[in-house]
Amino acid sequence: MAKKKVVDAPVVNINANTDQYVTAKTASGNRSLNSGDIVARTFSGMTIDEVFAVASKFLKTGEDLGARYGHLNDGMKRMNIGNRTRTQIRAIDANNATKLVDGKKAGASGEDSFLKASIMERKAADKRAKDAEKEAKANSTVAA
Repeated sequence: MAKKKVVDAPVVNINANTDQYVTAKTASGNRSLNSGDIVARTFSGMTIDEVFAVASKFLKTGEDLGARYGHLNDGMKRMNIGNRTRTQIRAIDANNATKLVDGKKAGASGEDSFLKASIMERKAADKRAKDAEKEAKANSTVAA
C-alpha cells in the first residue's frame, strides 16, 4: 500500500464582510445577522416551528422538514429553509416571466405567494414581540 503524501498548507482566515447584513432579534431574544431581504424580514422573530410551518405551506413538498433538518441547530435549520424559500420565490417569478412571454396570464409573484403563506405565523411573532415589549416596559417601571 502506498503512503499518502502529507502537505503542509498555510492556514488562511476568511473574514466575512458583514457590512450588508442587518441586525435582528431571534425568537429567543438573541441578536442575529441576516440579509434583510423579504425572507429574512418575514422569518425574523419567528420560532423554528413557525419557520417550518411557513415553509411547509409555501414549498408544498409534503416532506417533514423538522425530521429532515432535525440534526442541525436552529440557525442552520433557519438558513436552509430560508435558502429553499428564496429558490422557490425565484422559480415562481421565472415561471411567471415565461408565462408572460408566451402570452399567458401570470400568477402571483413569488414574494406575494410567500407572504400569503406566512400571514398567521407572522402575526403570532409580532404579537409575541409586542407582549415582550410591554412586559419589559412594565418591569422597568417597577424597578425604577
